[in-house]
Amino acid sequence: MNMLEQLQEVANLAQASKWKRLQKRPLGYILAQLRRRLFPKGEWTVQANTFWGPKMQLLLPASLDIYLTGGKTHDSEIRLARWLIQELKAEDQFLDIGAHYGYFCLLAAHLVGPKGQVQAFEAASTTFRILAQNAAELPQLKPNNKAVAQKAATLKFYEFSNKHSEYNSLHLEQFEGEDWFAQDPPKVHDIEAVCLDDYLLPSAFRPKLIKIDVEGAEYEVLSGAKAFLSAHSPKIAMEYLAASRDNAPHLAAQSLLAELAYFPHIICASGHLERLNSSVEDYLQRKGEDSDNIVFVKA
Repeated sequence: MNMLEQLQEVANLAQASKWKRLQKRPLGYILAQLRRRLFPKGEWTVQANTFWGPKMQLLLPASLDIYLTGGKTHDSEIRLARWLIQELKAEDQFLDIGAHYGYFCLLAAHLVGPKGQVQAFEAASTTFRILAQNAAELPQLKPNNKAVAQKAATLKFYEFSNKHSEYNSLHLEQFEGEDWFAQDPPKVHDIEAVCLDDYLLPSAFRPKLIKIDVEGAEYEVLSGAKAFLSAHSPKIAMEYLAASRDNAPHLAAQSLLAELAYFPHIICASGHLERLNSSVEDYLQRKGEDSDNIVFVKA
């Protein structure tokens, strides 16, 4: 079974009934559900089998889908994985900004092999600890416990509990109106931030693809990378929010990329790219989605 077929099994499980998921991993499913209900604010470390084979560390309940199915199960994440499988080749280079526990950079490290190179940035200290454990036996994967911003600086970073750890961010205001925010306020700490032009241009690292998932800091990340993007034209996969979710940073990021002759593409169900003839906002509205992974490609 090839990797696309293995990923399709994850997609099938994501759409299956709870009974089917229970049949696939009965003990893990029952224990995870019981523990989440009995200890809703607790967290625990587990090993998960990824759909491509190797194990990875997780801190549940975040990333419960990986633990139960071997992969991230949101449709946009399945399509992103399909695209990466078809796009990344042996010896390629990949950059993951906002790597969380490392699902996509671990997949990329598997695809590019020992002669390729993957670098990952994760600013949250607890999340980075898990990422570093996952990268420990992969010499081609370098994790960095830093933020990425418009310029090198020391910044305030907001880190939520495990349940909401995928919302860890440099920008707090976007979450203050959420129902869960009052019950789960973040801790704040200082983090060193790097500018991608300063980081990449003096080095030999030339990523073919850059993935960005930074919860509102998209414009800052790209503002600090304009020279590199102009010179090397990597493809950029960016989580893009709909207008209903206060997507001003995404609009600004898209405008910056347009100035550099980048155009937005959707990832089709097959994992291939299709250039958008409308705005990303119109596309998301037509789909009825509040977010998607959009790939920007230089013309």
